[in-house]
Amino acid sequence: MFRIPRSLKGALKISEVVEVPEAQLVDGLAIVNQPCGCLMSGDAETGTLYLIHIEKHTADTILEDELLNGKAQDDAAGLAHIGINDLIFLNGNLYFTNTAKDLHGYVPVGHATGKSSAEPSILELPRELCL
Repeated sequence: MFRIPRSLKGALKISEVVEVPEAQLVDGLAIVNQPCGCLMSGDAETGTLYLIHIEKHTADTILEDELLNGKAQDDAAGLAHIGINDLIFLNGNLYFTNTAKDLHGYVPVGHATGKSSAEPSILELPRELCL
């Protein structure tokens, strides 16, 4: 994760905020708690959710689940290994898509703690809402 300063006076300087060395393909980012600087990100390959504390410079593993990973039944697709992505945090739920498994889902996440309180679930969307 990198930080880009808001002021663009002079040369732009990008600095590293936190390393997530165990992650293979970090994809998706959602604000979970803006005042504490907490973001949620997912590893699209392994199906792992990370809670990133911007000010503490830490990333904690929150959840790893089969429903989130990029292991599809049909690996013939070009994006076969892109699992969890397109993260949105809303009303205590982290919503996501999984490209490899062609699904939309959510997992309850505490606003104050960023911790998951249940297993991920699949959203049943009307076909006309799906891309």
